[in-house]
Amino acid sequence: MGIALVFTSCLDSPFELDEKTDKYLLKFERNKNVSVEMYTYTSAYYSSPTYLVIKKGILNDTICVATNITDFDLNKDTLKVYFFGEPKKYNVPIVISDFTLNEKVIVKVDTINAYY
Repeated sequence: MGIALVFTSCLDSPFELDEKTDKYLLKFERNKNVSVEMYTYTSAYYSSPTYLVIKKGILNDTICVATNITDFDLNKDTLKVYFFGEPKKYNVPIVISDFTLNEKVIVKVDTINAYY
């Protein structure tokens, strides 16, 4: 005779969760012109991509949403974004603009200096 355990949930799928509930800041840098933050949303049910957002005054721009960002550096008017391999969100390649809010964006791939 065995015991059967049945676990149920109020949700039909873990993807019904609002993924923007638990923001987890991974890195933040600021210079005299802009600030940049790298964050993700945490959940026990699924992995969330990493967001890279630049802010200048009241303007915000999402530079990218990717699953393989490893780090970034902000120097004067240049932002270097490091990826493990080509930039992508899950298995889908993404394109990153060369400029955003008058800041130059440089993409570095195949880096090992993982931040987290």
